[in-house]
Amino acid sequence: MRRKPSVFVVCETAAQVRFLADLAAGPEGRTERLTIVAVTPLAFELAREAGLTVRALEDFCAWERLCAAGDHNNALADALCAAADAVLATTVPNHPHRELVSFEAFFHPIKGLLDSLIGRLLPLLGALRSLRPARVACFAAPPYAVAGPELLDKPSAGLTTRLLPLAAQALKFETCILDGGDDPELAAPPPPPPPLRPQGPEISLEQALVELGRSLDDLPPSAPPPGPVLFAEPGLDGFLSGVIETWQTAEWGSVRSPWELLAWNGDLSGVRKAAEVAAIAVGRAVWEGMAASPRVRELLHLEGVDLFSLAEPQLRLLARDHLPLLFVQAAQADRTLAGQRGAVLVLGGMVFKHHVLARAAARHGATVVSCHKGGYLGFSCLPMHERYEFAEADYYACNGSGAARTFQSPPPQAHWRAGRKRGRPVPLGGAWLEDMVRQRTGTRPTLDPADPRPTVVYIMSAFLGDNTYLGYVFQPDFWLQRLQFEMVKFFEGFPDIRFLFKPPLWDRYPQILGSLEKFLDRRRPKNVSILAPNAPLRNILDRYHAFVVDTPSTPLLELAASDRPFLAYLDRRFFKVVHEAAKALTKRAPLARNRKELFCLMETFFRERPWERPMPVDDTFLNLFGTGDPGATRRTAAFLRSLATPAQSRRTTQNILEASPASANNAL
Repeated sequence: MRRKPSVFVVCETAAQVRFLADLAAGPEGRTERLTIVAVTPLAFELAREAGLTVRALEDFCAWERLCAAGDHNNALADALCAAADAVLATTVPNHPHRELVSFEAFFHPIKGLLDSLIGRLLPLLGALRSLRPARVACFAAPPYAVAGPELLDKPSAGLTTRLLPLAAQALKFETCILDGGDDPELAAPPPPPPPLRPQGPEISLEQALVELGRSLDDLPPSAPPPGPVLFAEPGLDGFLSGVIETWQTAEWGSVRSPWELLAWNGDLSGVRKAAEVAAIAVGRAVWEGMAASPRVRELLHLEGVDLFSLAEPQLRLLARDHLPLLFVQAAQADRTLAGQRGAVLVLGGMVFKHHVLARAAARHGATVVSCHKGGYLGFSCLPMHERYEFAEADYYACNGSGAARTFQSPPPQAHWRAGRKRGRPVPLGGAWLEDMVRQRTGTRPTLDPADPRPTVVYIMSAFLGDNTYLGYVFQPDFWLQRLQFEMVKFFEGFPDIRFLFKPPLWDRYPQILGSLEKFLDRRRPKNVSILAPNAPLRNILDRYHAFVVDTPSTPLLELAASDRPFLAYLDRRFFKVVHEAAKALTKRAPLARNRKELFCLMETFFRERPWERPMPVDDTFLNLFGTGDPGATRRTAAFLRSLATPAQSRRTTQNILEASPASANNAL
């Protein structure tokens, strides 16, 4: 019997699955064989429920290749920034603030954009080459769009639907269009309003720059405040609040918000208007130059596929709308930082306006300290965070001496360009972790009378979908979903323990849904359920007996700072854990580096029930990569003061810097 010709199609939304189920049951299903590839775990589950034969897109490309592509994307994003800066330099070679503004301020979202494109394109090309269909069916979809300029302002799903016709055309497959009707999951987000709105009639770039020059010539200087000044805010979850309070209590100088440096105070409306008109003209001209640049087009021709049409929405938004904002911010930062040589700026993430502030601070002799509560913690390699944390800063405030050793030089995967300014790591310690250590109770949670079994919480990693970073940050979505299913089955073997799956925080970043809930509905285990969403880990540590974590991220530090027993699973296929960190962590908790080790260690962990006999907590890992030496809050405040008054406190700065040996660790 002759085999029916194959039609390749991808599905990533519920509406697409329903359409394909109807198609397979209709006349087309009797004459052609649908080869369905699901993009997300939930789409895979829905397709199987509909009786469709389906494959997982993720299975057509090795994760090792995607990680290598993620490393390359660091260099590619760098090249794109350089190409855009070349257009900028040609467009406005004599702009008074040209040296303060660079497309490198947008490196982070550009790297994320490239990860999204390559993360979907490589498996898609692998599937097409492997399955060799007779033709490719593509769902109609509105043009790709983004909701804003930030890294995670891209949609979490819908990219593969739009990539498929481009990939099929590059491989010379015959294509057809499927009209699945309106699909809310593919709807383009509304365009974000531009941060600067044109006022009055449009004028030429040349005229706008002339007007700006006249206005700046008449601009009165900003009066610097007397004495040392710290520009800082409490930050995420208030993790710098104690540092600011210490500075204020000691009366070391004034504390002001960094955003005051960007505020147009006083009678400056005319200057600001001239700066905005010029900036808007610059953005318009730069985007026109980038869209016509052969170099930009060349860099976005990847794996034989022209991806400019999919990269264009975010690049246009950055160049046309947000580059102008940087120029306006540069004009004011240049003015307000003049004469503030003793100022210290504490900034979280060297991107967007922080990038401008850092360059303006360098011009006027102020000091910039970069910090991040989570982010790059030093116990696991995260190449894409190098520029986010270190670029243009003078110092990077990291946690312990182990983290400082990790940060002595950038890993090769980051493709750090020679000559770029990179902040010096300073081991100041995580004051917020010291607070957690002080809150250790040494007591076991009270058992629930309605269910007296001890409770173990598995901390779920997020499904980022199209926003997954490539390069040792996340596990693949399907791999992670399959692991969760295996965990459920394994947990069922311990009926005397209650297991809770803790979902990731939904309000921190956009995510896609997995299918764990459907899996539990089918199996109905008596001892496994899902915890209520949006529960911060720190708020529930004292309620449960033990924990399991599967990523080297902030929750790992929070668990180490608690007195709860936990098990860590940091698979070496996906994460590059620093050797010193792995060695120290094994003194605090069982550490699995592959799936076989995970299930062996969990078997022992659940049989031995370490929560029943509390043992002293080994804080080697926490001291090296979390709290550092005691007194992190006071030490951080003193370090900042030493930067603001170098003649009086130079010894304080040097003592802290000498706590960071120069040798870096190799990742396992």
